[in-house]
Amino acid sequence: MKLYHHPASTVSRTVMPFAAGAFIPLEMQVVDLSTGEHTQPACDAINPSHLIPMLEDGNFRPTESSAIRKYLADKTGSPLCPQDLQQRARVNERKKALPSRMQVNATIVRYAASLKGNPMLAV
Repeated sequence: MKLYHHPASTVSRTVMPFAAGAFIPLEMQVVDLSTGEHTQPACDAINPSHLIPMLEDGNFRPTESSAIRKYLADKTGSPLCPQDLQQRARVNERKKALPSRMQVNATIVRYAASLKGNPMLAV
């Protein structure tokens, strides 16, 4: 399987540690977003949506990071995504809670920065 990604892509970075933690070997292919490589004909032929990350497993090519992680977990039987419904619900609960909490914290930091007149953090 091959993962098309870019190191600066936050959504790409969620797939890589998941695969490493589950000992899932992936061939890594960096796609240079800064040059528009993802929109060039060579990439367009295999990924017409131009989205990364993209997993290539034969002719199957999902492009959504959470779908890729779930696919890898199910394909390999990874314990990182349990089969038991209640255990899986707990995993999903924690996966959803962390980004929400991070967004709230980021909003607080931006608001505090705006009060102090720091335009770089107030964006």
